[in-house]
Amino acid sequence: LSSTEIEQRAPQLKFIDDYPQVVETIRRLPNVREVAPVVTGQAFISKGANPIGVAVVGSEPQLQDRITPVTKDLIAGKYIGLGSDEIVIDGELAEDLDVSSGERVRVTSGTGASDSFTIAGIYSRGQGRGSAYVTLRTGQSLFGLGSKVNAIYVKLIDIYDADSVADRIMALVPYE
Repeated sequence: LSSTEIEQRAPQLKFIDDYPQVVETIRRLPNVREVAPVVTGQAFISKGANPIGVAVVGSEPQLQDRITPVTKDLIAGKYIGLGSDEIVIDGELAEDLDVSSGERVRVTSGTGASDSFTIAGIYSRGQGRGSAYVTLRTGQSLFGLGSKVNAIYVKLIDIYDADSVADRIMALVPYE
């Protein structure tokens, strides 16, 4: 394979630029409890040497907390009121990096953007390594999305209706 063929096969991130409108459309559907615009991506987090891969979620903490609760799983620090230079990581990652709340870590995204963050909180769900959480704007900046997002999280009232809600969403918005 030539490098050109490999580049063409690389998955392209899909951006949602009109996300406030998409969020409102989804929010009006029956059975939808919460909707949150999100930026997700892979990054490396490090304290000194030995970067560790982690999934990063950029979202508004108060909204995210109603979809995938972080606050209830905190073992140190805070999530609500997160600043643009702050990050919340899981306990397993904190242990591997040998860091605690208040310490600084470096996050480098797959796009090569890199920034230093203060650990505002540490959480544990007791199910292996979790994601690292930053604000929506910080996620957009870290992954070079400008004012776009690349995912929208939807929480349903009845989980067993997920397929029909997904079908309705697919029919209404031009995204996967």
